[in-house]
Amino acid sequence: MIKFYIKTISLIVVLTGLLVSCIEESFPDGSTIVDEPSIEELLNGLPADLSAAGVSGFYSNTGFHVDFGLPSIHIMTDSMLEDLVICGNSRYFQYNNYAMNLDMGPTGNYASYFYIVYYQGIRSANEIIARIDKDTEDVQMKYYLGQALSYRAMFYLDLARLYEPKQNKYVPVDESLLGLTVPKLTEKTTPHQAADNGRVHRKDMYSFILDDLVHAEKCFSDAVEAGMPQSVTRPSLYGVYGLMARAYIEMGTWEDNPVPEAYAKVIDYADKVIAGFKPLDKTQWHDPSSGFNKSSSNSSWVWGITLDSSMTNNLFNFTAMMSVEAQFSYAQFTCPGISAWLYSRIPDADFRKSSWYVKNSGLDYQFAGTLDDAYQTKMYAVDHMSLKFRPAQGNCTDYSVGVAAEHPLMRVEEMYFLKMEALAHQDVGQAADLLESFMNTYRYTDGSYVCDASDYDAFIDEMMVQKRIEFWGEGILIYDYKRLDRGITRDYKGSVVTNHTTDYLLNTTGRSPQWNFCIPLSELQTNLGIDSDSNNPDPTGFTGDPQKTV
Repeated sequence: MIKFYIKTISLIVVLTGLLVSCIEESFPDGSTIVDEPSIEELLNGLPADLSAAGVSGFYSNTGFHVDFGLPSIHIMTDSMLEDLVICGNSRYFQYNNYAMNLDMGPTGNYASYFYIVYYQGIRSANEIIARIDKDTEDVQMKYYLGQALSYRAMFYLDLARLYEPKQNKYVPVDESLLGLTVPKLTEKTTPHQAADNGRVHRKDMYSFILDDLVHAEKCFSDAVEAGMPQSVTRPSLYGVYGLMARAYIEMGTWEDNPVPEAYAKVIDYADKVIAGFKPLDKTQWHDPSSGFNKSSSNSSWVWGITLDSSMTNNLFNFTAMMSVEAQFSYAQFTCPGISAWLYSRIPDADFRKSSWYVKNSGLDYQFAGTLDDAYQTKMYAVDHMSLKFRPAQGNCTDYSVGVAAEHPLMRVEEMYFLKMEALAHQDVGQAADLLESFMNTYRYTDGSYVCDASDYDAFIDEMMVQKRIEFWGEGILIYDYKRLDRGITRDYKGSVVTNHTTDYLLNTTGRSPQWNFCIPLSELQTNLGIDSDSNNPDPTGFTGDPQKTV
């Protein structure tokens, strides 16, 4: 592990004066100052900032084991949608507040987690960027600078998409707030500037993000030409292209002044990524040892986070929360799974269907671990529980091995779906052809998939069904729901009866107000540039629409 300036950071320190702390160089009394880490050490430490147990001290304040960075944020955002179902005992589920829209306002500890983690990452990226000459000709320094710029762009892009308020029918957004994102901190921001730092309009924020990505692209291109290796577990040239595609798809759908060339840009950058990677095949998807936990086991992952056992424990990690086969985990009790309605949309010809266990389904399931482990999993199995995320190395009993799983941040499959969406704005027929080709080439075993959507709305409906199946549990879908003004349906009846527990029965028509994240009160108290009038409206108390028949 690298040496840090300050060995212990409490949640109180993080929450109090968060933005100012991002650029100050002073140290609190009692902290231990050690030798300044190298740029390489700082870069190696960034993945730890994003996924290690206790990255923000959140547990000491709340008592909930959700403090493991981006992978935990991905569970949080999926809990706010409609397809992550707790098929087992919901009392053990650590994300109930997110699923039930509780304490999501400015004073809520749970809602503050996003702000804490992303700005902690921005601080680390800014520190690296500040130490490298932006015009350096040193190839190694370019390689480092490209990584730091990519991290910062990813953090700000996520923040912009989460915190920019979108209009909805339940908790109206004042016109003065539309288009606002979050405060911007760079390597040049002074403490005085940070203390009076308002929310940046999306046009300026996305311009800043794209500037970082263009600079990173140049750095990586020069580094690759010089023979520097690209790693899936670090930012890369392909990761930059993927972030470009994510940014431009948003810019194309802005309600006012959409960027005219945005969809062409999405297609271009998506194609650049597609050229270098290949979607998961059936064997890779269902591998009981390496399924969704090891980047080197496939050619699909564009970017992922590495986690070793020294950075975690048996509970503060993605495996413990999402892998039902891990016998040291919460997931063995909560049994996270898929909504019954979405499962009903998956035919047997789609090999992804056996990612979720249903007794007497006739499907072929592969189980991780030994025969005894498989017996244990089946003994307590409940319908629709997930088998998608496997313990590392298929180890179901030794947490020091099983939790050391890598976590995907970007897969090439996402680029296919972004390209489809962009194409749909130009030619629905071409978009439908691409979806049909993707499904029959990479997901259906008998080539039987047909997309017969003839208009934009029908195509988006069908595309989103397939994207929800594809990326269940991976934390990227909230951006699609918010951008496309998609509603969620958990409380339903009809030919398929809901499998959501009573406390989670929330429906919306269009966007949920919960997706307009609130800036924490601690930031309002220390940043004169933001007050309650310039914050997003508190969604707490919204309980949804009546039951639907589907």
